[in-house]
Amino acid sequence: MNILEANYSITYFKKVETKITIFFVLKKIVQSINYTFRQLVKDLIFFTKNNSFKNKVICFANSVNQKNALASLKDRINNLIFAGLPKESVNRIPMGIGCIISIILSPVFLYDFVKFKNKREKILYFFESYFFIRGMYLWWVVYLKLQTPKAIIMSNDHLVWHRVLKMAAQKNSIPVVYIQHASVTEKFPKLEFDLSLLEGRDALSKYMKRGISGKVELVGMMKFDQYHKSINKTTSVNTIGFCTNLLDQEEKIYEFVTELHNKLGNKSLILRPHPRDERHELYNRLKEELGIELSNSKSENSFEFLKKVEVNIAAESNIHLEAVLLNVYPIYLKLKDEIADHYGFINKGMIVDVFEEVTKLTDKIHELSNDRPYIRNKANYYVDTVGTEYDGKSVKKVIQELENYGIIN
Repeated sequence: MNILEANYSITYFKKVETKITIFFVLKKIVQSINYTFRQLVKDLIFFTKNNSFKNKVICFANSVNQKNALASLKDRINNLIFAGLPKESVNRIPMGIGCIISIILSPVFLYDFVKFKNKREKILYFFESYFFIRGMYLWWVVYLKLQTPKAIIMSNDHLVWHRVLKMAAQKNSIPVVYIQHASVTEKFPKLEFDLSLLEGRDALSKYMKRGISGKVELVGMMKFDQYHKSINKTTSVNTIGFCTNLLDQEEKIYEFVTELHNKLGNKSLILRPHPRDERHELYNRLKEELGIELSNSKSENSFEFLKKVEVNIAAESNIHLEAVLLNVYPIYLKLKDEIADHYGFINKGMIVDVFEEVTKLTDKIHELSNDRPYIRNKANYYVDTVGTEYDGKSVKKVIQELENYGIIN
């Protein structure tokens, strides 16, 4: 087992910015002991709640976004069951014994630390996950052998526990299926699943550069299916969305939103912070000063938000693709020191309007106001079903591929 391949964070991050001190290491050790205790307690609590995984298809999801990406399969597959780790209320995959095994194998961890000299800072920075990988892998190999699920489906390929569970399943010859849930970058790891169901050619091209094993099919975006009927066909612009993320600079957000609001005239503006953005003071201030609407991204999903707007403004964000799928015009606004294009939306021409200041942006919005073009076809490179017979029917295509592979009958 390649321990570094399991913890992709160690190879993904170029540099650790945090200074590693003795206090930092001791803190990590204490946190790991506490983590072990908490996992054991949670395992005991959930022991009587779990349904059996025997001959079931497990949808492994460890976040709201991951669960939403797979939710469409819930009533379409017999013997399908959702499972996760600490955040799940039912069907928890136990971790406590894996933590204890990791503690027993502490000398092996120390050997890794000595062996990988150029990775030491990253190993210490990601201590909790790295320390528990080997023990969790050994425990999950045994656990899955006892539980004998029919297959495991997951919508993330690079987080550590997804990768460890995948390795444990494949050790038991249990098929593991990957269903893409968001746009990928060229920094993503090799695609090493038994069956990978990707959204489009963009993801396939990026994964091919990294390396692919197993069968791969293009199936579109399942979570879009229910919104296909909501494609915006108007040619006017009445409401504009403004999305921010964690890396966008606070002063630029305040400046640009205020200026945009003042220049919009009678058009409405909806501000949508990222779900993990905790700068509540900033957003509440903008709401109170300008009287603009806030979209709560923790309770309102992106497509529900995008149904309300005709133009959407954001910096580097996957929401540009979701906007184009609904025929909402995407505009890139520089909200930090550089213009990033990790997803290739600008390079591939899906986004053609990139601005660094608001004046030219508002000129563009006024230009679009009574002649907003139909631009949805630009999403086809990223979502393969756009403009085909499977447009809005990605779930149907996923089911077909799972049947063809023998995952379901």
